[in-house]
Amino acid sequence: AYGELLADPAEAEELGRRARERVLDEHTYAHRAARLLDLLGLGSACTQAVPVGV
Repeated sequence: AYGELLADPAEAEELGRRARERVLDEHTYAHRAARLLDLLGLGSACTQAVPVGV
């Protein structure tokens, strides 16, 4: 698999771009906190969004 990525830098770049996008869409502290609040039944207790810099 690594050899294929080394042989195709454009594909490696695209794979990295998609991976970063997924991380930012699904795996930030804000997402984790929201999920935890939902699990605790407190999801609606937070009504104000706090912007998070990337």
